[in-house]
Amino acid sequence: MPLNRNLRNFLFPSLTPRFFLRVGVLALCAYLFFGHVCIPFRIQGLSMAPTYGGSGLNFCWTPRFLFSPPERHNTVLVRFAGNRVML
Repeated sequence: MPLNRNLRNFLFPSLTPRFFLRVGVLALCAYLFFGHVCIPFRIQGLSMAPTYGGSGLNFCWTPRFLFSPPERHNTVLVRFAGNRVML
């Protein structure tokens, strides 16, 4: 029965201060990573065909261009109108 207890503890953890601290640290790391380092964006339309299909989800790895400018044939992400529209 230890497997059953381990599964129950994994799915329904006890709500201790340590648990909330771990959730908070994980949320902060996810916000920093997906908000500033690896930005997710949705591909709409066929403007990027044949490199990318008509729809999908992709990620922009921003540290790539910190020390070198974009080169020919690189795919870049440009923020347009704040964070709402990405080109």
